[in-house]
Amino acid sequence: MNYNIGDFIITHASRQPALIVGKNNQSPDFLISIKEYEGDYRWVDQALIIQLADLKSEEKLSILANFGSWFYEEHKFLYQELIIENLRS
Repeated sequence: MNYNIGDFIITHASRQPALIVGKNNQSPDFLISIKEYEGDYRWVDQALIIQLADLKSEEKLSILANFGSWFYEEHKFLYQELIIENLRS
């Protein structure tokens, strides 16, 4: 499956859906932000990704709201995309 930055995924690395925030172009690894670490990062191999998470817009925004205050500054674009998505729905 093809995963992209901004996708929420189900993975063994987290009990909650995780957000893909980066890709390693040299390997099948993805940089994800997970709720257990207040949005802090973890590299995971694509083989550890089970599937895309089927979440409503408000669920996605709720996950990001539980990340640390630093997350918004580092990932404004992803956060703002979700805010717009919520306004449209």
